[in-house]
Amino acid sequence: MKFIPLTAFSLILCTWLPAAQTPGEFAQDGEPKVGDLLPRIVCAEDYEARVFAIGLKAPDGLTCDSTGRILVVEETAGRVTRIEKNGTHKIMASSLRSPEGICTGENGEFFVVEDCADGRLLRFSKEGKRTVLATGLNASEGVLYVDRTLYFTESTAQLIENKFAMRTRVSRMQRSDDGSNKFGPVEVLIKRRLPYSFSELASDGPGSLLLTNEVANSIMSAGLVRLNLSTKKLDVFALGLESPEGVCRAGAANLPLLVAEEYVSALEGGRISRIVRSNKEDDKDPEVSGDPAPKKATPLGRRTTLATGFETIEDVLVTPNKSIFVTEDATGMIIELRPKQGAKPK
Repeated sequence: MKFIPLTAFSLILCTWLPAAQTPGEFAQDGEPKVGDLLPRIVCAEDYEARVFAIGLKAPDGLTCDSTGRILVVEETAGRVTRIEKNGTHKIMASSLRSPEGICTGENGEFFVVEDCADGRLLRFSKEGKRTVLATGLNASEGVLYVDRTLYFTESTAQLIENKFAMRTRVSRMQRSDDGSNKFGPVEVLIKRRLPYSFSELASDGPGSLLLTNEVANSIMSAGLVRLNLSTKKLDVFALGLESPEGVCRAGAANLPLLVAEEYVSALEGGRISRIVRSNKEDDKDPEVSGDPAPKKATPLGRRTTLATGFETIEDVLVTPNKSIFVTEDATGMIIELRPKQGAKPK
């Protein structure tokens, strides 16, 4: 889903830029090449931005397989593509309707959700077998597999004209332990309305999820919230985010949480933000659900800027080697934020 903060519910039109896939040294005027430096991307001093893949059609969700190869959803092409180690593209799934979210599961499988009316949640096995797990979804954008459970988001924001009547929700499907490997029915965890539209989600350890609120801007400031799976309550996790789409818990990469902000009005472009968790034991999360007058408290996450200069970005992914990958749907590129030689990313 594409939102511009100045008009919170406006959609950004996507285009793509085809280009040859040959290594380069520096992005000059014209079409960038794989391996080129991108001087328009301003990174923290320990990173540099290079072109990783080009010629994609509205690339969106990102994940990686067990060998570290990147899987990317191409929304307008209706497919999932794997970027091989030699830079070529291999189509892993096709004939999808506006696919947006993707995640990996067990034994080489991956899951995809479709961002459209009557969307689906699909499973693809390592052998390529397709299984429809759920139908009738309202513009599902994010999907996450953790602890044998699938979590996914939905929002009607792009399906109705009256944005104040929109609804958003988070649901889950749990995998059976009887050896059948099947999933149980859809269980809705929470439902909300404006000022929330949940897009992507990440694990925050046992018992909680982190959700990006794609309509957040200077007025609707709760850009990243945490869902307690036991109480079903939402707490503010980080402020100061605009149009946050993708979120990635770095985990093994020993990096902080990363958020892809599609469009920041002051920058007139996209941004990758670091969210550093506070270590203060006395910090309390401001409650954002069920309390008309929440108490003032310090959010758990503090935002800092990692990189700017993007052209409408959708998702962010961190791999175990500490490289960061970002999808830019307007240009059809995947950009790699690579640690500089000798640098120790924080």
